[in-house]
Amino acid sequence: MKKHIVPHHLLKLEIGEDNIYNGLNQSLNNQKGEIELRERVLSKVTIDNCFKAIYKNHSIPVMDNEVRKFIEQLPYEAQVLDIGGGWGWHWRNISVDRPDIKITIIDFVKGNLMIASEILHDNINKQIFLVHADATNLSFPDSCFDGAWTVQTLQHIYDFDIAINEIHRVIKVNGYFSNYSFNRQPHINLICKILGKKYINRGYFENGLWLERASKNQRRIIENIFCSNIEERFSEIIFSPELKLTFSSMEGSLLGKLDKVLSNNYGFLAWLARQRSFHCIKKA
Repeated sequence: MKKHIVPHHLLKLEIGEDNIYNGLNQSLNNQKGEIELRERVLSKVTIDNCFKAIYKNHSIPVMDNEVRKFIEQLPYEAQVLDIGGGWGWHWRNISVDRPDIKITIIDFVKGNLMIASEILHDNINKQIFLVHADATNLSFPDSCFDGAWTVQTLQHIYDFDIAINEIHRVIKVNGYFSNYSFNRQPHINLICKILGKKYINRGYFENGLWLERASKNQRRIIENIFCSNIEERFSEIIFSPELKLTFSSMEGSLLGKLDKVLSNNYGFLAWLARQRSFHCIKKA
């Protein structure tokens, strides 16, 4: 029987009976409102219906393709950090696509990690490890990851620069970083104005959730901290929950496959895209 080795960066963390490591270095009281919001969402989710919720918020064909692009950048036996990885569904195929890689998923809502444990059950503490942690105060040594991946998480962190500094600290030189955020979509903004609804580029929702869509300022912060040029991509061109266009999100969807092809193009498709992402290599 193959012995599964615990990554070095987890050796000093305690693991609970739920197979989730405790990596919290500070109180999360300043994020209490957001945690309560996430937990209210979780109260309606089970392992049986979680993918229905995913289909409403993400294009699985597009994001599966983005995962493949990401792991192509990683060396053999890479250690990967997923910041705010939530239910961990991005990695459900990793044992086939890259069995040499190990993934550490962190999230500040423990209930999210419990759903991830169900989805990724056979791979937990073998290739995938779950850590209850805060992105702005990571409980890992310097330079211990070969790559970091985060989807629609840093857009909700007010102290974006602190989170980027922490990610930079734990990534090795020449490590690869990918950050996905909501794009600024002028057509959705216009529709919201016509309907009298609020469209936020940077600010708080009524429920206290912070949002900053991908911006030139975020790009500048990443460039300065990583000392690296940024590659930008645009994804989820067809998929648009705001317009109730979610039929392209399911696995095997023909429109989802088309969306995968259209994603990452510039020109007029860029302003249609729901997501804008920044990708770079740590140079120093």
